[in-house]
Amino acid sequence: MKPIVNPLSQYLTPKLPLDISDPSFECLNLMRIIFYLSRFWFVVFKDALICDYTPILNISDFYNAKIAGKISRQLQDPLMLIAGQIPTWIEHPFLCTFEIRMALFHVLALDRDRALQRLLDTFFDTSHASASERLTPRLERRKVIISREDILRQAESALNNVENSRAVLEVQYENE
Repeated sequence: MKPIVNPLSQYLTPKLPLDISDPSFECLNLMRIIFYLSRFWFVVFKDALICDYTPILNISDFYNAKIAGKISRQLQDPLMLIAGQIPTWIEHPFLCTFEIRMALFHVLALDRDRALQRLLDTFFDTSHASASERLTPRLERRKVIISREDILRQAESALNNVENSRAVLEVQYENE
């Protein structure tokens, strides 16, 4: 049987896992410890009969509007997207809202072309731009038509066809 790992052990460290000396990191580390203590408080009382594992503090209590605004502005900066220079402290989930974390995910998980295309689609009207005015390379698109009766097999086949491609896969359902 696998031993049960205490989820708090990785978060209750005296320093952040960063090699940068900045006085604000001490405050960030304190926020991180309080956040995870609030989230995993029941581990401290492992011998008690606990029926509710709800965090003590709401995650929105940790949001910081100034930090969220800074992250949001950085995610809208094309130079930051091209260079891929994202601060390492952004990884903490309690610093910003889900929407900002989703935008961060799109920047980190997708390649540079897709991140720039998403930025342009979100903030600029590119429908009137000519091909010569485009700021990003055109992404290849592949369209597949899938039947709902055999959706799993056909979806697997479609994904296998584009697995080594950078193309955007568009899915349309048969007779819809």
